[in-house]
Amino acid sequence: MNQEHHPDSTPPTSPSETSEVDQPALQPVDEVLVSDAMDADVSHVMVQAVNSSSTSQSAQSSKPTSSQIRQWRWASTRLLVLLWCFYLFGIWLLSLQADSPTPASHWMIWCMMIGLMVIWPAMQLSQSRYIIRTSPQDSQDGLPGDPIPVPIRTWVVFVQWLSLALVNQSVLWPMQITAGWQTMQTMWLNAALLAWSLLAGLFIAVGKRTFSSVHRSVSMLICVGLIFGEPLLQVIATKSWYMIISPVSTINQLLNGQITAVATTHITTVALAACVGWGLLGILQAARVEN
Repeated sequence: MNQEHHPDSTPPTSPSETSEVDQPALQPVDEVLVSDAMDADVSHVMVQAVNSSSTSQSAQSSKPTSSQIRQWRWASTRLLVLLWCFYLFGIWLLSLQADSPTPASHWMIWCMMIGLMVIWPAMQLSQSRYIIRTSPQDSQDGLPGDPIPVPIRTWVVFVQWLSLALVNQSVLWPMQITAGWQTMQTMWLNAALLAWSLLAGLFIAVGKRTFSSVHRSVSMLICVGLIFGEPLLQVIATKSWYMIISPVSTINQLLNGQITAVATTHITTVALAACVGWGLLGILQAARVEN
């Protein structure tokens, strides 16, 4: 029996027998026809891998540098300092209505203490742990890039406290002339504001380390209790004593020109407690970064 052999059905015996026309060039395939469920899963995984690789490449290309992140963090501190300057300016305008410089200076000191221990913690603890900034690279449509969260570090809260303390110097020392304060009186009033605000900043830094609203609320209650806790207890108990935690008694003595050993010891103790707390928090932060 003679079998008919078609030239198309005979496989090539050597590579030389194949022509360039028989080998089509590899072209990108837009649509893949999948005939099996397993093939569909494999193709889906391959498409996801390609998409994830392209997404990671675009994310790496739009990732901000360390200098840009540092500038964004400083931007939040600059905004806080600007708002604090407006706050002090508003207090100064209200103090102009006083009859004499003495009650005006007292009003300034108490409002500064409330601002450092109530308003500043409330502003910081009510905000997110992250600063949201746009990507440094624009999108393909020419629009601003995607928002990038930049975490607030512990040292940022300390820098904020230091910035507010420096701004306060421009208000405290001129009041030495207008209110007729002594140099030591001004120094201890300044030290009292620094000590209690540093302690409040410690609880701000602890509260901002977590996303829990309960922890932040507890930190806020502690800051409020530092200044208003003991006065409220005295009103409830109908008794009077020298306040150990609250700065009310100490600042009241200093404003009246009474630089006593109890007041100076109180300020020194609070300052040491705040420094120890910040030191422990810095150690915990360093250990967390290493891990």
